[in-house]
Amino acid sequence: MITVKNFAAVLKYMQFIERDGFYEKYFPNYDDSLKVDCKDILAAYLEKIQVERQIYGEFVTRQRNFNAWADVPYIDAYTKAFLSSAEYSTKVKQKGYQAKSEEEKLEWCNVSFYEFAIAKEAEKLLYYSLAYGQTALIVTAPNDNKGQEKFLGYGWSNRKGQEGIQIKKQGGLLYNPQDRQATDTLAALVRASFGVEEELTGDLGEYYHYMPVTDMLDFSGVNFNKAIKTNKVRHQVVKEGMTAYKLDGREFSVSIGNRVVAAEIEEDGEYPVYSANVFEEFGRINKQNLTDFSKPSVIWGIDGDWMVNYLPENYPFYPTDHCGVIRVNTDKILPKYLALALQVEGEYERFSRSNRASTARIKNLTVQIPSVDVQRKVVKEIEAVDSQVTKLEQEIKQYDEEIKSRFIEMFGDSVMNPMGLEVLSWQDVFDTTTGKLDSNAAVDGGQYPFFTCAKEPFTIDTFAFDCEALLLAGNNAAGIYDVKHYKGKFNAYQRTYVLQLKNNEWKYEFFKHQLEGRLVYLQNQSVGTNTKYLTLGILNRLKFIVPNITMQEQFADFVA
Repeated sequence: MITVKNFAAVLKYMQFIERDGFYEKYFPNYDDSLKVDCKDILAAYLEKIQVERQIYGEFVTRQRNFNAWADVPYIDAYTKAFLSSAEYSTKVKQKGYQAKSEEEKLEWCNVSFYEFAIAKEAEKLLYYSLAYGQTALIVTAPNDNKGQEKFLGYGWSNRKGQEGIQIKKQGGLLYNPQDRQATDTLAALVRASFGVEEELTGDLGEYYHYMPVTDMLDFSGVNFNKAIKTNKVRHQVVKEGMTAYKLDGREFSVSIGNRVVAAEIEEDGEYPVYSANVFEEFGRINKQNLTDFSKPSVIWGIDGDWMVNYLPENYPFYPTDHCGVIRVNTDKILPKYLALALQVEGEYERFSRSNRASTARIKNLTVQIPSVDVQRKVVKEIEAVDSQVTKLEQEIKQYDEEIKSRFIEMFGDSVMNPMGLEVLSWQDVFDTTTGKLDSNAAVDGGQYPFFTCAKEPFTIDTFAFDCEALLLAGNNAAGIYDVKHYKGKFNAYQRTYVLQLKNNEWKYEFFKHQLEGRLVYLQNQSVGTNTKYLTLGILNRLKFIVPNITMQEQFADFVA
């Protein structure tokens, strides 16, 4: 068992703590008779922090001035943190300090720096010693809904009359309720990790792995928070031409917004509100929680899908408590480049709704930044791609406008019907049904499209429809519905309307356009409080113009 005494033994092995009372101060009860292979622990720790033993010896025995560690990034981080500390900032403002000679100032800085830095190293090396040789069993649940149901043994249903938990297989892969000592469950793996000797069976390899505890702790930063990660902590090697910056450094200001309640949102508010979705306004508001917008802002979503956005200077906005804000305080880092670097780091950390990108976790990140010239080049290339995307979006918008103009030219307004075309009711135009599945039936990488009320379709491994149809989203939090057109095998969520034309010669493109023109009306007519939804009664009130087949074909050809 590794103890505090073992840690002292590690340092004693190094013969670094004999001077300056370090050994006696931190470990007064050390027993020389304690037996531990300190050499291996120390070597592993130094490899972990990527510092050579000789250099570490110079650090612990205080052989350099506090500001002479620029060639060792790990120790230089302590120097930067010390210079940013309240102790240093307060001291240098005192008249007594200012009256000292340069040699006396350096002496104070050296003593204070090493007390500051070595105390933090003592804590790190203590916990490394405690974790050394320990292995953890990591059990990982699947990400997809179907896999989770198999893993847990139950699913969740929103189907009317069957709401709630639906048991699939009691215990799932976790345990066997009929045989608590079963060897083909994850519970058996847990027992084995505590030293229970038993022969394990079952194909569970995809759900677990083992990891050294020392790989689950991050020893790279100045502040050691002891947080255990279930994915291996990455120890970055600073690439040539790059500079590593910790986001809790003085180069950055990191903050979080304030909670916004619905009553504070105003349709004609002066300032845009950003929440977890940092690319779309949450609403508008007439107050501010930030006052200085002279610098650009890098904003990220704290507890939604991981995303980072850049907002230019002089653009006032209001971040909620689900939105973080970073301001750059140095001209060595371009905020636009930081946004790109932060996006990459967050993806590596797998920030998500469940793995929240809190300010503490963001501050603990380290980003590697090249020279300003290289940053400008990268940003320019990204902006060129963004420009192409924007151009394509504008072309799509223009194309949509051309389709609308063509429709009006050929048929006039579909509601006013100035050409006196035949008008049919919803029931006479569509055979209407819905899907039968819960939205969580989606499967990553499935074989068939799975249409829900989301903007983009998911996938699934089974199909319930093999036809051409329009897919109308039947519910949405804000009542913003959309229509899709698909031909082939697919499946659908129970709140998604599947619409098939009653006349096989009619053209889906023509009726899709008419239905898209009624979406605002449907939004206004939809019912519900927290979530808006469409009833068949609402849909049945709609009417459609029905020109002859030739005109429908001409319009369909134009759209194609």
